[in-house]
Amino acid sequence: KYRDEFDTGLYPGGKNEIPPAHRQAGERMAATIRPRDIAGAVDDENGRILALVLGHSNCSMYFGALQRHLAQQREKLHPRLELINAAVGGQQLPEIVALHGGVWDHAQSLLDRRPGYSRQQVQVLFLHTTYHGANNSRRLPPRPFPEVMQNMQRDLDKVLAYCVERFPNLKIAYLTCDGFRHFTGFEPH
Repeated sequence: KYRDEFDTGLYPGGKNEIPPAHRQAGERMAATIRPRDIAGAVDDENGRILALVLGHSNCSMYFGALQRHLAQQREKLHPRLELINAAVGGQQLPEIVALHGGVWDHAQSLLDRRPGYSRQQVQVLFLHTTYHGANNSRRLPPRPFPEVMQNMQRDLDKVLAYCVERFPNLKIAYLTCDGFRHFTGFEPH
């Protein structure tokens, strides 16, 4: 328990193991991911499975490194899968939750400038974000807990609901925080 009151862990009840029902639901959903054409219709031969990355500048670096790693593992991946890195510097959750500008414009421009790409092909989302703001030059202390985390949860709910509307074939979303540095060699700080 954090502060002897709040459960920790990735899942309810302070657990870090995926609950079996959650895993089974995810596997059922993942099994529905198929290449899609620009209109969103299944097209196993010429369609695409787009995995979209949204987040801030560090996210761009992390997923750029992941793209290079995946390129070396291409034979293990679905041949129609593509990772679209739409991360933008300064775009943390307080900016992303505005639901316009920044990452949203960048994601759309990446799709628009590639013939044969569309929002209807996005089926996987990587949302990598923080909530503290990019600039804390005055070194202000953390804001009140748990209110800030409750606000973050509310904002994540809003962003994910918007993603389901904006990307109608979205199946799976992965949420990561600013400690995701494995493929970059960065030390956590």
